[in-house]
Amino acid sequence: STNTGNCSASTNTGDNGIAIAWGVNSKASGAIGCYIVIAEYDSDNKFKGAKMARVDGKKIKAEVFYALKNGKFVEAK
Repeated sequence: STNTGNCSASTNTGDNGIAIAWGVNSKASGAIGCYIVIAEYDSDNKFKGAKMARVDGKKIKAEVFYALKNGKFVEAK
């Protein structure tokens, strides 16, 4: 699953799937075993970087939306 729009969400629930959120203020979630990839932008909407993580149920919880803030995954509102 991919989404590139601003303030958008991407979700994947398939086995070993990937959810990619690449817009300003976007968020992603997935099932256990899936991966999330989230881009981060600064206050001027300039790309800062991106990060990927596996949904393991502990560090990254299943079915919970995450955003990237200061290079770290945080639960999205």
